[in-house]
Amino acid sequence: MISIQPIVAGEQFVVAPYPFVRSTVTFIGEEGPYEVQGWRPGTLTQEFFSSRGDPLAHGEGKQLLTIVTVCPLPGRYQDRVFYLREWEDPDGKMFGKKQVRICGIQKFGALLLGYKYPYVLEVVYA
Repeated sequence: MISIQPIVAGEQFVVAPYPFVRSTVTFIGEEGPYEVQGWRPGTLTQEFFSSRGDPLAHGEGKQLLTIVTVCPLPGRYQDRVFYLREWEDPDGKMFGKKQVRICGIQKFGALLLGYKYPYVLEVVYA
C-alpha cells in the first residue's frame, strides 16, 4: 500500500521527470491535410524497443496534478480524489484538457511516484 500525506483542495503536485516522445499529427484544413510535429506523454511501443529491451522516450517533461477536492466515502470504501491533470512538454509548453479526473486515494499516491515503467532516454532534436 502506498501512503501519502493528507491532501487538500488547491494543492498542486509536479511529477517529474515524465517521458515524452515526438509525434506527428495530421490535420485537415481549408487547403487540405497538413502535419504538425509535437510531443506526447509516454514511451514508444514494443516495435521500437531499444537494444536493452526497454521502451524509448525522446525527451522528459512534467505532469502537473492539481487537487480539486477529496471526497471521503462511508464505510470501508477508500476516499476519492478529484483532480486536474496538465502536462509540460520538454520544450516547456503547457497543454492538457481542463477535465476533472477521479481516482482512489491509493491510485493517486501511485500517480505521484512518477512513470511506473523503465525507459531509455534517446534525445531527438527536431
